Amino acid sequence: MLGRKQSLKGEPILADYGPEESLNESADIEWINKLWVRRLMRLCALVSLTSVSLNTPKTFERYPPLQYITFVCDTIVTFLFTSEMIAKMHIRGVYKGEVPYLKDHWCQFDATMVIFLWMSISLQIFEILGIVPGFSYLSIMRAPRPLIMIRFLRVFLKFSMPKSRINQIFKRSSQQIYNVTLFFLFFMSLYGLLGVQFFGELKNHCVLNTTEME
Repeated sequence: MLGRKQSLKGEPILADYGPEESLNESADIEWINKLWVRRLMRLCALVSLTSVSLNTPKTFERYPPLQYITFVCDTIVTFLFTSEMIAKMHIRGVYKGEVPYLKDHWCQFDATMVIFLWMSISLQIFEILGIVPGFSYLSIMRAPRPLIMIRFLRVFLKFSMPKSRINQIFKRSSQQIYNVTLFFLFFMSLYGLLGVQFFGELKNHCVLNTTEME
C-alpha cells in the first residue's frame, strides 16, 4: 500500500482531461492556450453546431436569408479553428517534438473537424452558385459536423487521478465500448429496416371528421 502511494505521488493530478485544459492564464504560455482563447473556441463549437442544425431544406425554404447567415458563421468559425490548428502545429511541432500535434488524440479530433468544416463550406459555396443541386447526396459530408460538440463538452470531463491511470482504464474498457456500440448499431439498423418495410413513408395522418382540409 505504501509503495502504491509513493508511485502515485510523483504523478500530477489532472483537473481537466484535455490537451490544453490543464493550463491557466497566469502561466507563461503561448497565446493559443490562454483562457479567453479557449473560451472563444468553445463558443465557436456551439456556433458551428447551431449552424449545421439550421442547415436543412425546410429551414432555408421558410427563411432564405439563413442560408447566407449560416455560411458566414461557418466561414468565420472555420478560419478561427484553422488559425488555432496552425498555431498549435507551429508551437508543438507537426510530427516531431516533445508533444507533436498529430500524436495527440484530441488534436487529431480537432484537425478532423476542421477538414469537415472546410468540406462543408466548399459544398455550400457550390450550392449557392448552383454548381451542385441543393441538398444532394453530397450533403452527407456535413453528417460528422455535430461531433464538434465533443470539443465543448470535454472541458467538463474532470478526473481526480493521474492521466496514466485514466489511459489504462480507457484501454481496458475499449473492447466493451466496441461491443456495446456494435450491439446498438445492429438493433438500430434492424428496427430501421423493419420500420421502413412495415410502414414505408408516412404521408397519411389520422384526423377528426370535422377537420378542415386545406
